Amino acid sequence: MKKYILSIFLLIIILTMSSCIQEGTSSLSTNTIYTTKDSVATVIEDTSTNKEYDYKIKTASNVDSRLLYKNMTLKVFDLDIPIYNCKTNFSHTWNAEAPQRMNNAVAIVELEGTARFSLTATFNVELSCTIRPLSEEIVPEVIDDRNIEFEISKAGQYTIEFSNDRTLHLFVIEFEKYDSYKDMDNVMYFSPGVHNKTNDKRINSNNRINLNSNTVVFLDEGAIVEARFEATNKSNIIIVGYGIVSGANFDRNANTGTATVPYDFQYCNNIKFFGISTLDPAGWCYNLFFSNNIEIDDIKIISSRSNGDGISLQSCQNVHCSNSFIRSWDDSLVVKNYVSWNNGSEGTTRNIYFDNCLLWTDLAQSMEIGYETIGEIMDNINFTNITVLHNYHKAPISIHNGNNANITNVHYKDIVIEDASMGKGDGKNILIEIVSEFSSTWSTNHKVTAVGSIDNVIIENVTVLFSKNPQVSIRGSYDGRSGYESYHYVTNVVIRNIYISGVKLDENYPNLEMKYSNNITFE
Repeated sequence: MKKYILSIFLLIIILTMSSCIQEGTSSLSTNTIYTTKDSVATVIEDTSTNKEYDYKIKTASNVDSRLLYKNMTLKVFDLDIPIYNCKTNFSHTWNAEAPQRMNNAVAIVELEGTARFSLTATFNVELSCTIRPLSEEIVPEVIDDRNIEFEISKAGQYTIEFSNDRTLHLFVIEFEKYDSYKDMDNVMYFSPGVHNKTNDKRINSNNRINLNSNTVVFLDEGAIVEARFEATNKSNIIIVGYGIVSGANFDRNANTGTATVPYDFQYCNNIKFFGISTLDPAGWCYNLFFSNNIEIDDIKIISSRSNGDGISLQSCQNVHCSNSFIRSWDDSLVVKNYVSWNNGSEGTTRNIYFDNCLLWTDLAQSMEIGYETIGEIMDNINFTNITVLHNYHKAPISIHNGNNANITNVHYKDIVIEDASMGKGDGKNILIEIVSEFSSTWSTNHKVTAVGSIDNVIIENVTVLFSKNPQVSIRGSYDGRSGYESYHYVTNVVIRNIYISGVKLDENYPNLEMKYSNNITFE
C-alpha cells in the first residue's frame, strides 16, 4: 500500500512538472526550448546576465531562397527568421521609371513576450546602427563587426538602419492575433507559398482577384500573393492575415500608364484590411475610391516606384487607419476628392482618421490633403499620434487645395518627426504647407473648377527632432483666370506647441510665410 501511495505521489510530481513545461512557466530549467515546424515557445536564462526570456514567436518556414535578402540573417535563439528581399528607393527626384532602386530587407514575425534577436550582416555593422522609432529606446548591442543583438518586447513596426542605407524592416504582429479569421464563413484562404496566375485559379489572366461581398481573404504566415485585389459596388469584405501581397513581378511605367494597384476598391462599403504587408506595389498601394466605412489596422507598405503612394483616399467617408507602417516613394497618407467615373458627380470627403502610424517618406509628402480636391465638402480630417521616421523631399504636413473644396476642420496632433531632411533632390525644405491656389499642374486633371478655401486647421504638439531650418508656408491666393477672378483665403489656423530642433515656432520664426490668410494664431 505504501509503495502504491509513493508511486501515485511521484506520478503527480511528474505530471505537475510536465504541466509547467507545457505552459512555459518560470519554473523551467535553463535553455529549455520547444519547437514546432515554424514556431518556438521558450524560456531561456542568459547565464551572463541572469536574464530570463519568456516568449512565443512564429514565422514562416521553408521560404524559397530566391525571395530572400542575401546580406543579412536573423535569428531568435536557434530559430531562423526569413528575411525577404524588397526594393526601396533612395532617389529624391521623381522619375517615371524610378531606376535608382536598391535591394533591402523585410522580416515578419508573430510575438508574445520579449525576444532577443541576433542579426548578422555581410557588411560592417559597427559604423552606425539606429533602431526606430526612437521612442521605443531600443539600443542594439554590437557583438562584433558583423553581428548585433537587440530585444523586442511588443508588437509594432521597427526599422534597423545602417549607415550604408541598408535597413531591416521588422514587422512584429501580436502572436496568433488573426487566427480566428480562418474559421469565418466564406474564407478565401492563401496557404504558405507563392500564389500567382500560373498556379492559383482564383487569380485571373490579368493578375486580378475579383472579390464578392461578404468575403474574408486570409493570408497565412508565409503566403505571398502576386495579384491585385479589386471590388466595385461590394460590401463586407475583410483582407487579413500575416502574409505578403507582392507587386515585384509587375511592370510599372508612368509614361505608358502601366500599373498594377494591389488594392482597388470603388463604391464599396464596410471594408477592412488587417495585418497584411505589401511590398513593391507597381503604382499606388491602396486605392480607395468613393467608398464608406473603411477600417485599416496593422498594415505595412514599402513602395519604391513612380506614384508609389501608400494609402490614397479619394472621395471616401468614415475611414479609420491605425497602427500601420507606410514607407512610400510618393505621398504616404493622402486624402483627395475626385469626380465619380459613373456619373461625373463631385466627391465628398468626411470623417477621416489616421492614428498611431509610422511613416517613412522617400519622395513627396507624409500627410497630404490634395491637390485634387474636386467637390465642396472635405471635412473632419485627422492625423493623430503619427511618427515620421524620415522625410526627405517635401512637406510632412501639407494641405493643397487646388479645386473647389471647402476644406474644414483639419487636425494634426501629437506628431513626432525624427528626421526632417526635406529638400533633397528636387524637393523643397518645407515643414508645413497650407495652400489654397490654382495649380497649372494639378487643378485641371479631372475637372476645371473654381478654387475653394481652407478653414479651421489645428496643428499642435509637433516635435521635430532633426531639421535644417525648414519653411512654414500658410497662404491663400488671388485667382486671375478669366471667369474665376476672386480671392481665396486660409483662415482660422492654430499653431500650438510646435518645436523645431528645440526652438518653438511662433510668429517671429524667420522662415515663416503668410499671405491671403486671416486669424492665424500661435500658442
